[in-house]
Amino acid sequence: FFYHINIQFLGFRYSGWQKQTNAKTVQEMVDRTFNFIFDHDGFKTLGAGRTDAKVSANQFSFQLFVTEQQDTEDLLAKLNFNFPADIRALDIREVDSNFNIMNDPKIKKYFYMFTCGEKMHPFCAPFMVSFEGALDIDLMKRGAKVFEGEHNFFNYCYRPSPDGQFVRTIDFCELVDNTDYTA
Repeated sequence: FFYHINIQFLGFRYSGWQKQTNAKTVQEMVDRTFNFIFDHDGFKTLGAGRTDAKVSANQFSFQLFVTEQQDTEDLLAKLNFNFPADIRALDIREVDSNFNIMNDPKIKKYFYMFTCGEKMHPFCAPFMVSFEGALDIDLMKRGAKVFEGEHNFFNYCYRPSPDGQFVRTIDFCELVDNTDYTA
């Protein structure tokens, strides 16, 4: 049986999504939770992509392959009860054997947050970069538009394979000025 699952996670204590032999990852924690819930390891998880260390996700998709049919509402409740506090399941839906988590995603969204001027609150450190002094926000907004369009990202890949696909299209890049925001 095949399931598409969306989760959120705070990546601060993880070395990305994909399992690694020498580091704690989100996939490792997800698989440990399934192992506990199912009381066996007769399942497999496959993520829609990879994330870097410390990266958080508001919505990350993965596919679950398991030998028994699942009650999706019950499984969602069990996941959220047993996941660590920094991982949350959003929804689960059964898919057919033609669904491919690696090929079906069509878009990814990235958010980068920063602040300038006064030193930020320490609780913000895992999520924001802080710059001293003033920034030229108008220039930065114009600069963000340079990223839009088709680009070759070969030079940003670690050990790229010769047959890799490195050309990607950035549909939209925007810098949002939130200096008027108050918490």
